Amino acid sequence: QEFYANNNEMRDGLKKAQELLVHAGYDEINSHNIRVHHKTKQPLEFRFIYASSIAARFITPLKENLERIGINLKLVQLDNNSYTNAVENYDYDFIHIGIAQSALPGNEQRVYFGSKSADAKGGKNYSGVKSTVIDALIEFIIKRTTAEEMITATKAMDFVLLHGHYIIQGWYFDGHMIAHWDAIKGLDNEQPAYPRNFIARCWYQE
Repeated sequence: QEFYANNNEMRDGLKKAQELLVHAGYDEINSHNIRVHHKTKQPLEFRFIYASSIAARFITPLKENLERIGINLKLVQLDNNSYTNAVENYDYDFIHIGIAQSALPGNEQRVYFGSKSADAKGGKNYSGVKSTVIDALIEFIIKRTTAEEMITATKAMDFVLLHGHYIIQGWYFDGHMIAHWDAIKGLDNEQPAYPRNFIARCWYQE
């Protein structure tokens, strides 16, 4: 997924998006400045459902950028029960949700991206991914026998998922935010790659 470091790159991306939309048939604009398909007359719009008002804060910039190219993103806030029910029944166009991963990918990939889980009520294949290629990669990852095989297969699966455009990645941070009292020792040594639990358990006070 592309990352835009400045506004010029963002503008170029929006211009390219407009060209792709016109090529796809959305070359008409209605009275609400929303793109409409010239054959079906269907407006280009979809819903983002959420329960917490915090979600609306970080989705608003995306909504504004989509409006600039004629796409209407409707923000629909639901109560917790209605939101849970909608997610469990895949009654949404777009949601924000985390997909937790382990340091050693395995069976959970079937749950998140396997074809058999795509229509399972209450499942975690939130994007409805159904791909024989991804299914094959998942099985290879599960049955791999060496670290090299795992790395190669997971990189291949990552490539296929990204180019399938199933997900818009929210953000990335390559560290952990930790409040540290200087009387506590044990944080100066080299830490494991994923150290949160390690830090909580391996400290001492002089």
